[in-house]
Amino acid sequence: MLKLLSTLIMMSSFVTLFSQTQYTTETIEFEDVRPSDWVVYFEDNQNFKIEYKLITCDYTSGYDQEMVLLKVTNLSTENIKFFWHAELHYAAVCKTCNDQDEYTFGTEVPSGQSVEGVCDRSVGFDLKFFSGFNDVNYKQGEHLTAFKLGTLTTETTE
Repeated sequence: MLKLLSTLIMMSSFVTLFSQTQYTTETIEFEDVRPSDWVVYFEDNQNFKIEYKLITCDYTSGYDQEMVLLKVTNLSTENIKFFWHAELHYAAVCKTCNDQDEYTFGTEVPSGQSVEGVCDRSVGFDLKFFSGFNDVNYKQGEHLTAFKLGTLTTETTE
């Protein structure tokens, strides 16, 4: 009985330190407008905000690329971990919807801070998506026509 009671106390302590929420998000479609300034993608009651923008990454080696960068801002007093599955549509076909393992990303944002994607090819894969090549020497391939942060989940900790 004492063992059961101590297990229940430990479990209730864990629940108060950890809270998980899942959100339903919308698909963003790109037509003629490809925003180069931050645009709010999703916001939750002043707890956090996710923004996106498209940017040209001019690399010194390799082909220049257009990327979608994400910016995640934690407006709460708790640390938040974010998880999502990137649903990326090229030529109006979702190329990543059936690949949950490879295109599931996450990031942790401390209370009152933000993190954002950068063009650097060696870091930040969770906060950027390839949109297409836009190099003067190479413009082939499909461009991103829509994206969604599917199965967006947050976990808060004290």
